[in-house]
Amino acid sequence: ERNVEAVRNAKDERVREIRNAVEMMIARLDTQLKNKLITLMGQKTSLTQETELLESLLQEVEHQLRSCSKSELISKSSEILMMFQQVHRKPMASFVTTPVPPDFTRAPKNPSARFLRASGHSPLP
Repeated sequence: ERNVEAVRNAKDERVREIRNAVEMMIARLDTQLKNKLITLMGQKTSLTQETELLESLLQEVEHQLRSCSKSELISKSSEILMMFQQVHRKPMASFVTTPVPPDFTRAPKNPSARFLRASGHSPLP
């Protein structure tokens, strides 16, 4: 009867070890996902700001084209040109975002092996 109880206890201990190892793997995956999403949201925010800036510039120029006479446009041409030059000075690299790879760092083939070895047990076959 004691032997049966010892076997059951050993099995329960192994199950706890495996569950802990899986929980640690899930936590690492969650951390990786969080970091990837933060990076992507930062890139999206940056591109959205650039888009809004360009749209406002375009609207301003279109408004001036519609509302100003040709002579007024000629007198404002240096001002309009300067607005475009400021946008054009921005390096193209700022518009290119580094892709975030969709893959996650893999855990060991036998996720419980490292944990079980540390506890003195041999890994599961």
